[in-house]
Amino acid sequence: MAAQPITGQARRDSSERRHYSMDDPDVPVGKNKKTMEVMTMKKRVLAMVVLGMIAMFGCKEVRGEEQEFKWPGWGCTDVAVLQEQLALAENDWEKIPMTYLITFAGQAPASFAAACAVIEEAINAINPGTAAERRLDYKKQYAYCTGQWPVELMAYCKANPNSYDYHVAMKDTTEWGFQRISELLLQYAYSPVYVLDAIKYLNRQGISLDKSDEEMSLLFKKLNRVYSARLEEDQPSWEKVVAMIRQLQSLTEK
Repeated sequence: MAAQPITGQARRDSSERRHYSMDDPDVPVGKNKKTMEVMTMKKRVLAMVVLGMIAMFGCKEVRGEEQEFKWPGWGCTDVAVLQEQLALAENDWEKIPMTYLITFAGQAPASFAAACAVIEEAINAINPGTAAERRLDYKKQYAYCTGQWPVELMAYCKANPNSYDYHVAMKDTTEWGFQRISELLLQYAYSPVYVLDAIKYLNRQGISLDKSDEEMSLLFKKLNRVYSARLEEDQPSWEKVVAMIRQLQSLTEK
């Protein structure tokens, strides 16, 4: 999957985290070396936001209509480029990543917890009213799209479940991945492309994990009931998904 920024509903539907306790990020801790590092990074966030806003107004005065936001890549460390794109950003899904990436360009996060602290500050600087569910998206997205801290990311997903877990679970080959994808397909409204990939994943992992026909048949029956109902909404988009679910269901029935 291409590492692209989440833009609105695209975080689930398109072809496209202040301190050290991931379970409770609001409990204060002693000012050890790591805490001081986070405090320094917080100051950098605020400073970069101010500079970005100044650049934003200056840029918008002179830019032509043809100029628009272009994702610079998760590995971009060119502050000038990031500030330029921050000035061109039109929504939170573009502004927030640009803000924390500017900070990371000056000082890369030493841990997932440190990254989460800076991302939280960036969210508060751009839109303090951001919902808790969306805050999780930003933090998980950064770790997932940069390929950093996979163990910590999975633990964070387990402790803070939401729809973004789809991306992490789809790469997991353990029981957790299988169970999480099964739950997500029954809980959230993903696009047909995502659902079809997930059905293939469940079939593949069901074989790998030696799941019984009875367990798989029960799962596919539930999925069939959920996604057959989507046919009335948009048959061309969902018929391939439903056809695969029904085929796999018939193969696992006794």
